[in-house]
Amino acid sequence: MAQYLKESVREAIVRGALLVLAERGYDSTTMAEIAEASSISVGNIYRYFRSKTELYEAIITDDFVSEFEGLIRKRVRALSSTRDIRELEASAPYHVISEELFRFSLSNRRKIVVLLGQSAGTRRECYREQLVEILVGIAIEYARGLEGGYEGTEIDGFNIRLIY
Repeated sequence: MAQYLKESVREAIVRGALLVLAERGYDSTTMAEIAEASSISVGNIYRYFRSKTELYEAIITDDFVSEFEGLIRKRVRALSSTRDIRELEASAPYHVISEELFRFSLSNRRKIVVLLGQSAGTRRECYREQLVEILVGIAIEYARGLEGGYEGTEIDGFNIRLIY
């Protein structure tokens, strides 16, 4: 009789992998450590995921990264030409989106830790630097909206990169 893959087992593997990846990083994590954290045998993990890379990709999906970036972009764009966020009403889109980004980050904190700091050895190992460049671009775009004609200098970009 054929055995069926169970969603509860898959979820346990993902939870265990996320714990180990967040602590040790992709390069340093072994499937045996993931198995131990998941309370599942290594062999059983391979029934669900062909490789550590496939498991990583199941956790840090393109959709997850897009949603994270989208919320960040949406938050800054919600400022529009506001110079001082203290002037915004509590119900202003900026505050609503800030709350949404906060809740997303809180509920996905381990994924964000893995994405931003523990992805060496994956296709996302430079993502932190890519996100900094995205943030620099957003900051300069925002400044242009405030100053009208602001182009930004190399030094401005350097300083913003340091901040991020």
